Amino acid sequence: MPRLPAWRNLHPAAPLEVIGTDSVVDLKAGDSDVAIRYATNRTVPQDGIAEDLLSDTFWPICSPQLLPSGRMKRPADLKGHVLIHCYWSPTDLDPPTWQSWFAQARRKWRRVPTFKDMQHLSFREELHAIEAVIAGQGIGIFSDVLVAHELAAGTLVKAFDLHLPGYHFYVVRRYGHPREKTISAFANWAQSVKYDALPHRRVEAGVGSLPRRMPHKANRIDAAQRTKEECHSSRTGYEGTLPVPQDPLSGPCRCTACTELSGAACRSGTQHPTG
Repeated sequence: MPRLPAWRNLHPAAPLEVIGTDSVVDLKAGDSDVAIRYATNRTVPQDGIAEDLLSDTFWPICSPQLLPSGRMKRPADLKGHVLIHCYWSPTDLDPPTWQSWFAQARRKWRRVPTFKDMQHLSFREELHAIEAVIAGQGIGIFSDVLVAHELAAGTLVKAFDLHLPGYHFYVVRRYGHPREKTISAFANWAQSVKYDALPHRRVEAGVGSLPRRMPHKANRIDAAQRTKEECHSSRTGYEGTLPVPQDPLSGPCRCTACTELSGAACRSGTQHPTG
């Protein structure tokens, strides 16, 4: 998403709309022209020309406030910390969860805490889990692609050197499209900028530096680029068109009394800005 202005500068005549969906857009039906898919089923998309864009890895991530002396050295250092979990669909193959990380840790270290004896906090939405970690509420396992800005800014840090494999992102377009020239240009552009440094953005704990809502991981990214009257593209985290500014009193509460960030009324009984 932060790199899209570069595409618009190169192709100013192509209006841009951003769409994020949990569903797989039907390219053959013309619902979209090009999609960026996050393949949690660990298979290459078969509904068009699929090009491997990049892959991610999942790391234990936390606020630097929790690590005053640097990275943790061994799993025993997790004692006293809360493990933050987020939802994975049953259809996701080998999801990078804390359970998987503990299983891998036992192959490397002899003394690993018992999983059931740890403190846990679970979220349905991955965004809420990340916000909780930014606020210092615990340690989560997140994609190094999804939190790249926060890692680069130092708002979040990797707690351990041990990581889990993630999934692949693919650029997918259908065969024989009448606007193949423009669609191929977008696919080539996406490949050319994937490792470029991300533009600077303001990142602060609890301020809402991340998208307010993102789709579940089953189809984290499924975007479209139209070259008729609209031009679609996407990155994780947005629904519909470009984000619309919201009333500061709307959306999930981020105060310390509302640990679940579920969007329910503030547990303190007061109404206040969400940041």
